[in-house]
Amino acid sequence: TDAGAPAGLIGLGHGREFGVAIITDPRISAGAFTGSRGGGRALFDLAQSRESPIPFYGELGSVNPVVVTESALTDLAAFTGAYLDSLLMGNGQFCTNPSLLFVPANCGFLAEVESQLAQREPLPFLSETTKLLHDKNRDLLAKSTDAASYVGKAAPEVGFFSSPQILVLTAEHVAAHLDQLSNECFGPTGVVITYSSLQEVEGILAQLEGALVGCLFSSPTDSSAGSLLNALASISGRVVFNAWPTGVAVTVGQHHGGPYPASTSSLHTSVGANAITRFLRPVTFQGLPDELYPAVTLEHVKGQ
Repeated sequence: TDAGAPAGLIGLGHGREFGVAIITDPRISAGAFTGSRGGGRALFDLAQSRESPIPFYGELGSVNPVVVTESALTDLAAFTGAYLDSLLMGNGQFCTNPSLLFVPANCGFLAEVESQLAQREPLPFLSETTKLLHDKNRDLLAKSTDAASYVGKAAPEVGFFSSPQILVLTAEHVAAHLDQLSNECFGPTGVVITYSSLQEVEGILAQLEGALVGCLFSSPTDSSAGSLLNALASISGRVVFNAWPTGVAVTVGQHHGGPYPASTSSLHTSVGANAITRFLRPVTFQGLPDELYPAVTLEHVKGQ
């Protein structure tokens, strides 16, 4: 109001009917969404089925892969602690958490994970609905893959809590369960995949759905680094080297998007200084004399 903005510029509504009304209103010319695949896809389809379709920028979930080579495991205790910090940040309710972690078989990592995870406290979910969906997806993933598991401290009976848990699979076993792996467990759940060869890893990566971010932990001189980076880039909007995926900065350099279902349009970022471009329509004026340009536009053009 102090800046002279019109009444109703910012508003808040709730529920499915509100979402449908907004995305189909002829006065709305673009939409954005962060949430479940089912809800986001329903809104996307509505946006495209309008008489005049509009841009819809949806983030419909992301299972983010992290690949670790033998050359990166010089301090197992520190590496494991950093992994759990990233995985359980905000109780795992970050769309950039390290969903799938590929580690070499028999490297000692699993014993360290079991020990450290047992000391981790449960944290609260955003809502009861979020908890129930997480628990349902985690139970389904565990049962359908017969994964081994490690569990953190017991969850309180009061409130919206679930114990942290890590499911462990071999790369050989994963090949038969790729469909289940694409089902995001939005909460304190991670999947560790042990591999015997990097060819196994690349084979799995090639079949994963689009992700917001993929990470590689490796020595820069590792001969496999180049091919792994390319494999991650083929399915990810952001590729990180020797750092964890959580942490999204509101900066010009930030890119928060990726192939479907990570986003419905991978051309734009939804976080950072360039996110506004999703809602700007470029217009070109050609042949106009100076006196017909708006003063601010003319000043900007001449300044360039």
